[in-house]
Amino acid sequence: MNIVIDIDNIKLSSKTTKEEFECIFPNANLKKYDKVFEYSIIGIVFEMSYPSNVVVYFKNNNIIQLSVFPTKERIDSGKFDLEESYNDYNDALERIYGRKLFNIFGKQKIWHFSDATLKHYLFERFCMEERIEVLFKK
Repeated sequence: MNIVIDIDNIKLSSKTTKEEFECIFPNANLKKYDKVFEYSIIGIVFEMSYPSNVVVYFKNNNIIQLSVFPTKERIDSGKFDLEESYNDYNDALERIYGRKLFNIFGKQKIWHFSDATLKHYLFERFCMEERIEVLFKK
């Protein structure tokens, strides 16, 4: 199965090139690190009812990773609940990609596809954070 990520009703897959992404999202914020291009946008993913931060990474014109996490506005709203957010994203992911059981390390789920691995997890950095990562295989 090939993974497709829908951002604002635009589909990205492991075959999406940097040039295609730039044409589709011309206003994405760009940062360049050595040979990696990082594009940041805010958009609707996984048919959610609210926008998310989406960061897409390219190397040698190929998509290598995509990260999704709650927007700062949502986190700072005063109504944000990390547990609820995790469950909302998890429900959306399971609706699209199939049900997964929690692993023994807590709130972490992994989906494996022929062209990518999708991970949804909570982690401690400066405080508890939520992240969805799609690691594309080449």
